[in-house]
Amino acid sequence: MEPVYKGKEFEALKLRYEDQVEFLRSNSVFNFRVLSGFFAIQILIGGWILKYPAINMCYKIGLMIIDVAMGIISIIFLTNLFHRRKEAIDTVRNINEALGLTVKDAYLDCKPINAEIATSRWTWFISYIICILVSIIGFLVILFGSPMPASNSKSGAMEERMTKIESRLNDFELKQNKSDSLSEAKKK
Repeated sequence: MEPVYKGKEFEALKLRYEDQVEFLRSNSVFNFRVLSGFFAIQILIGGWILKYPAINMCYKIGLMIIDVAMGIISIIFLTNLFHRRKEAIDTVRNINEALGLTVKDAYLDCKPINAEIATSRWTWFISYIICILVSIIGFLVILFGSPMPASNSKSGAMEERMTKIESRLNDFELKQNKSDSLSEAKKK
């Protein structure tokens, strides 16, 4: 029995090419969603902790475990997607080679249809992992950092500013009164 693809090689390559390109598009969107979802949760929990600081060490350790677990899960997702992405890219390259798109003089004089790849596959992956790790460290700094004292809170800071302004006004009034009394003494 003759294979099904015999005589239909171009259609088979075209179908596989379209399938892999669509996978690469959806993979990129999913990578971005994993990363943005992780950051959204980080910002949400970080903001909540700034508003309601954790006092109990067990509470802090629990939040740390949850945050690190979310980071690890995100890294595992991105790593799996990265390896699957490499497979799809290699498949597309093989199809391009089979169609002669990477061969000089096959379609154009002195150059191939496809340009050589200038960037590394690892660039986005490493940057995503670094972003997740930096985000976890930032979260832990917020979590285990010392809470703001009451004097530095908004109402405490406002009261302190008002006191400074009042003392400056009093100093100004005293200086004004002294200069007025000096000028009256000079007149006499």
